[in-house]
Amino acid sequence: MRASTVPQDYLLDPSFIVFAATEPGDVRRIRREVEGRAWAAAHGLPTARTVAVGPDDRWMASRRVADEPGESQDYLEAALDVARRIERIPAPRFRTEGASWAAPRSATVGNALRLAAAGVSPWLFASTRTAAARVPCTVTVHNDFHRANVLRAGPGEVVVIDWEYTSTGPRHHDFLRLLVDVVDADLARGGLESVLRSAPRAEHAAIAHQLRWLALRTYGSEVCIPAADLRPDLVERRRRRWREVFAWTAGL
Repeated sequence: MRASTVPQDYLLDPSFIVFAATEPGDVRRIRREVEGRAWAAAHGLPTARTVAVGPDDRWMASRRVADEPGESQDYLEAALDVARRIERIPAPRFRTEGASWAAPRSATVGNALRLAAAGVSPWLFASTRTAAARVPCTVTVHNDFHRANVLRAGPGEVVVIDWEYTSTGPRHHDFLRLLVDVVDADLARGGLESVLRSAPRAEHAAIAHQLRWLALRTYGSEVCIPAADLRPDLVERRRRRWREVFAWTAGL
């Protein structure tokens, strides 16, 4: 689909953001996002406003949301509040089937080699993933709760977008995922300590298992992208956060 099929009023007005279907699966993503935002808005969760959807769901236009750069304590507190609110609401029943994808075997082998070269042994990767997979899925989670989807809309205010993966998952999952993205290590560790203080001690091990896996998986994903797209600064930041997380959770 070409962008020319989208009304010019939306394309030329900077107060709107337009997503047009250009790849297989994009229509499904648009439908899921429209459904997810409607579910979020119906439950009072802060999200972007969809103002128009094209014929056959080939495009969608949204009101642009301000996203102030950086992170702060009040940003984390607002994000934690929204993550907890999501957990208390029954998961949406999407009419549109979700996306699914599996890496080919050759890609899996190649990724394992890249991870090993980056300092992550196959045993560590597998054991960390297994421990996280054993944490029960008992609450609703956004399931993609990272900095690019949790917008800093103002002092103590966030807006959440990209709801297509919302489902049932482990308690605390969303906020822990955001902590992997927070640049400042002291701020991220303070966020973890806030979660630990508010959670029963019986949940601390599950929190540790999840955070370790999220940090390791995020680092691994960065290492395994095509070499032409690698960003050394981001790889190094992900590597540091992985090691920091394992140190922070060592006693849990």
